[in-house]
Amino acid sequence: MRPVKFICFCIALSLLCAFIIACGEEQGYRDDVTVESVVQKINPTLSRINDLDRAPENYIKIQQSFPLDLCLEYAEMMQVGGVGIDEYGIFKMKDAESVTAMKTAIESYLTTALATFNEDYAPNEKPKLESAEVKVFGNYVMYAVLSDSEKAAAFSALETALKK
Repeated sequence: MRPVKFICFCIALSLLCAFIIACGEEQGYRDDVTVESVVQKINPTLSRINDLDRAPENYIKIQQSFPLDLCLEYAEMMQVGGVGIDEYGIFKMKDAESVTAMKTAIESYLTTALATFNEDYAPNEKPKLESAEVKVFGNYVMYAVLSDSEKAAAFSALETALKK
């Protein structure tokens, strides 16, 4: 191979590698967004918002066993009216270790909730629990037990609020 062709080939290969690396970078998220501001963006997207209310701190700590002492702030909305099981929670964590701890606690809660779900209570609601999701956006952890469309809207609202 001629030296000029070899140099052009090396330059092209270097540019290609730089492009691949740049496209593969993880999305950066802001960490200065209040949980309350995100809740105000999510709630209007939910059809049964009138049936949701804030979960009490004792419920979150004791029943769900979520490590709230690792949170900077949080909000959890749960269905209190009707027979639905709609709920979501957003937790702004202190650091990467606390993010992992909260994600693990939420996954454990959702696994237990599914294993103990009473099919006679609200059988049409079980698919929401089966498809419940937990997602991490930087120092924020969110879970949602909602319909697929409302879950997508809720996660999208959080991600949009946190984009740099």
